[in-house]
Amino acid sequence: MNITLEPSPSEWRVRRRAASHLGAAVRASRAHEGGPAPRAPTVASGHQAAIWHAGIAAKLFATLAAARATDARALWLVVDNDDAPVDAIGVAVANDEGLARRVELTLSGAAGGRSPRSSAFEATARDVGASTLAPPFELKHLERVCEAINAHRDAPSAGHQVTRAAIDLLGVDRDELELVAVSEIAQTGAFRVFVRRMFEDPEACATAYNRAVHEYPDAGLTPLVSHPARGWELPVWRVDGSNTRRRVFSGDALGGLGPVLPRALSLTAFARTELCDLFVHGTGGAAYDGATEHWMSSWQDAELVPIGVATATVYPEVEGERPDDQSVARAVWRAHHARHTPALLADGSAQDEKNDLISRIAESADPTQRQLRFNAMHRLLERTRIERAPALSAIEREAARLAALADEQRVLMDRTWAAPLLGERVVEALREDVDRAFGRVDAHA
Repeated sequence: MNITLEPSPSEWRVRRRAASHLGAAVRASRAHEGGPAPRAPTVASGHQAAIWHAGIAAKLFATLAAARATDARALWLVVDNDDAPVDAIGVAVANDEGLARRVELTLSGAAGGRSPRSSAFEATARDVGASTLAPPFELKHLERVCEAINAHRDAPSAGHQVTRAAIDLLGVDRDELELVAVSEIAQTGAFRVFVRRMFEDPEACATAYNRAVHEYPDAGLTPLVSHPARGWELPVWRVDGSNTRRRVFSGDALGGLGPVLPRALSLTAFARTELCDLFVHGTGGAAYDGATEHWMSSWQDAELVPIGVATATVYPEVEGERPDDQSVARAVWRAHHARHTPALLADGSAQDEKNDLISRIAESADPTQRQLRFNAMHRLLERTRIERAPALSAIEREAARLAALADEQRVLMDRTWAAPLLGERVVEALREDVDRAFGRVDAHA
């Protein structure tokens, strides 16, 4: 287990915003639920709705730990402005040789999966049998995931449903944090003001955005375009009647766009100016956060609240032989050379005869004699392969076996397996380690 927290948790700082910046979305959500609006500072993070891998789990645990350490409120964003299916989960299944391969299940059974903005659904693992899953994966863990998802069939959307399930599966009491969807944030007055600023001077917004994209090429961001008829592209989405995201241009009528959602940079920019006092990124968000700061500083002269970065890498606990790359390379080399090297087949006499023929080929100036001796050597090697077939076959089988085990290991040694599939003990250990890093040594004693 490898956990990354940057900077050191002792250096994570909440920078209090004005009361109006404590999160219009949070207050609106709490008011809708009949609860009091939070007045404490807010530590926020979020992710796409899914049953998360350990890196995202660590981000959630760090958000909660930072909130406790700073007497702040924890806020988690359900990132439903993304179209990734929320009902997909990867598992390892055994192939005909009993070796693991990865397959992606669709727990809803819906072709193409379910959008985070679609309605809640029933999850099932009925297509997976206990004998199908490859160790260390167990059917009981997958069934537990389905049970957690189905416990929230009353959720307002599939994104909310799966996020609630993911939080439950990580052993987090949902009273510990505020949960609000990006689509809910997009309905607030504060976000509408943010979008209106884009339309007021679209060229300034877009060119500042593109300068930021240019300054941070490793972030993998796409620059906004200028359309001759529709004007400047803006960093938000509109959602059409089929619940599909569409690009927005400055020539579009703002009032007639329907639901408008932020994109990655605009979501982070809004969160770090309007929603919170400390924002927690994973490594993906941290990769483009410099571009966010550059854009907002250039476009709005805005200073964003501080960030922390949290992630973790956890691999399944795999029993049995785990050959390293050198062992596999040696076995493959041996299998290849054994066909041409009798000594590797324990035939010293044939090896001596081959060596003698090689010497005689090198010594001869007569092309005919060289060819005759070369042919004799190959007849010798062919005869040796026949006579030593069991030994040669054993060497080739061993090379194939180690190569197959190495392929399986590459499948299993993947940090993106859903953390709950690795077992409750792994999840508990991850949270304890994150809490300990924030000074809660007795967090779960």
